[in-house]
Amino acid sequence: MRVHLLVSVVGFILLNYDDYNDFVELIRGSCDSNSLRGLIKVLMQTFIGCIVEGILIGLSNEDNSVIVGDDIVPYIARLMFGKNAWIFERIIWPILNYTVQVLANGGPVMYFVGSIIGMVVMHALEYTCTLL
Repeated sequence: MRVHLLVSVVGFILLNYDDYNDFVELIRGSCDSNSLRGLIKVLMQTFIGCIVEGILIGLSNEDNSVIVGDDIVPYIARLMFGKNAWIFERIIWPILNYTVQVLANGGPVMYFVGSIIGMVVMHALEYTCTLL
């Protein structure tokens, strides 16, 4: 196994653990109160996950065989199912992933608000970087 695959799995887990954990708690009906400690934990996971993803994206620019964290689950499906992985990769995984993301973020409205805020921040950072 190549090292970057393991790093991709770690990046995926760091970036998505909180959402999947929130989804499971929502299904169980056991939503605990948000604490400052939990917020700091999520921020650190996201920060480290973003660093890992940035490293992987940099590596993928030099080597096309590097798999980034967002693509690791479909990649594993391709390894397991071969040519039949397209069903999982194109249909099942997007539906499952977006359902978890929407419900974990508090519903469709909060998901879209969070997406819009993320896009605005991303464009602001891109604009700032072009000025430097």
